[in-house]
Amino acid sequence: MITVKQVKKSFALAKKDAKKANATQVLAVQDVSFSCQPGEVLALLGSNGAGKTTALRLLSTALEPDAGEIWINDIPVHQYPRRARQCIGFISNGTPLYRRLTVRENLAFFGALYQLEGAALTQRIEQLAVELKFAHYLDQKVDQLSTGMTQKASIARSIMHDPELLILDEPTTGLDVEAAQHILNFIGKQKAAGKAVVFSTHHMNEVELLADHLCLIDQGRNCFNGSVTDAKQQTGHSNMTQTFLALIGKELL
Repeated sequence: MITVKQVKKSFALAKKDAKKANATQVLAVQDVSFSCQPGEVLALLGSNGAGKTTALRLLSTALEPDAGEIWINDIPVHQYPRRARQCIGFISNGTPLYRRLTVRENLAFFGALYQLEGAALTQRIEQLAVELKFAHYLDQKVDQLSTGMTQKASIARSIMHDPELLILDEPTTGLDVEAAQHILNFIGKQKAAGKAVVFSTHHMNEVELLADHLCLIDQGRNCFNGSVTDAKQQTGHSNMTQTFLALIGKELL
């Protein structure tokens, strides 16, 4: 189980920006809480700059909160970040791959970091290649890949250790329809396998397809926590886009 409770995170402003803003810091996340159980998908929603990526990076242990609590499988993340990371697969647009190596070589390298070797390592690479539909380019260099192929390889690189929690920051952004659908299908399979999945997106059809629960963030604060059905009932809309806009107070006439 994942629990994020009233987390807060601020960042220092550069001198030029601080002078314009008449402040030395900016609050990226002011008060965000959510939870996700095994076998569930939580969609983290918000406009650009709302604090979604910061919240996901806090959950992934890439950032440390200024205040609040984060628990992963009864592990207090602020006390035991290394233990928490063993349970996490974090995927973002910046997930690094060695571009001069092949996909197979990348996965073998990162798998070895998780103590995978021999037949177990080979089996895991082949398994992910089939599940994410990239077996045909395992032996291509990363710098020869399309955006969609690179994103699939990045996801595989981040979950070589078969983590219990998947954190995905806009995983289908910039992908064509086929590549995006492969990733959405993969997320659905991870949910069916009992994994907890937290992902951010601007595509409301992905929310309709995958999400059990929603956490909406506006200006760094929660403005809704609940199910898709609850969100629609609260706003009176059946369309998820209209529901989202209503919840953040920007409903279109």
